[in-house]
Amino acid sequence: MKKLIFIVFCILLVSCAYAYIERSEYKCGIIDLTGKEIIQPKAGVYFETIGDSFCLTDKDGDKYGYCDITGKQITPIESDWPCYPINNLVAVNKNQKIGVYDLKGKLVFPFKYDITTWGTVTSYAPLKYNNVLCSYDDEVWALLNINGKKILPFEYEFIRGDCTQDLDIYLKAFKNDKVGYYNLDGSVIIPCEYDEIGEFHNKVASCKKGNKWCVKNLKGETLYGPTDKYDAIYPLNTNVYICKKNNIYSLVKDRKEIISGVKYCNIEELCKEKEFVDYICLKDND
Repeated sequence: MKKLIFIVFCILLVSCAYAYIERSEYKCGIIDLTGKEIIQPKAGVYFETIGDSFCLTDKDGDKYGYCDITGKQITPIESDWPCYPINNLVAVNKNQKIGVYDLKGKLVFPFKYDITTWGTVTSYAPLKYNNVLCSYDDEVWALLNINGKKILPFEYEFIRGDCTQDLDIYLKAFKNDKVGYYNLDGSVIIPCEYDEIGEFHNKVASCKKGNKWCVKNLKGETLYGPTDKYDAIYPLNTNVYICKKNNIYSLVKDRKEIISGVKYCNIEELCKEKEFVDYICLKDND
């Protein structure tokens, strides 16, 4: 059993290229695989590796800070979420307020606005363009540059980051009961004027305005429609869509309906496929 534990420990060391050293119950540091001490043991803190840098935590694991590869602490241990650098900036969630530090430890975006609770990765993603997703009292949302410039003004009911299966992140915004999509830099993909927009799948999404549906890509180009022929459209890729009318399904390919009158369709299973092949099984429930 001890041999097995030692082997697992060695695998973990190789996989992360760093090891934790603990000289007492309340001191933790970092060494590399050569045995070189990267960060001297510190009292009351622990480390989590994030690429070539480290997230600090308190001994209870409730608060987080950030330090660079040399062990220099960049942000205080005060964040409710783990901290990591994006575009040489580190976002911090402090009591549900978002602040941003540069890598010199300077607070460049003060803790003034509320942070989205949608998720760490999607919430911090706009930092790639020096932008911050934030709100007032969780009621009106905006996208601000770290210098305070309003990229998307405080007039949205909600803005969240949506992650596609390709791990690309886009902003889904809601305003006056309408919905649209934006890039992380604030540029428009689909204007905020639709009643419904599905999630992007294989770089396309279905959009509904009134009683008409269409299919758009990530450039905002309309690939199909608008049409009131169907009650819903589920795009599988840029030119193949499952369409529903009165709970009867059809398959549209290259803008032509090639299968119709299907009473049952497992859309979720089909949507798991990254690439759509010519042969698709559609089951009639008769």
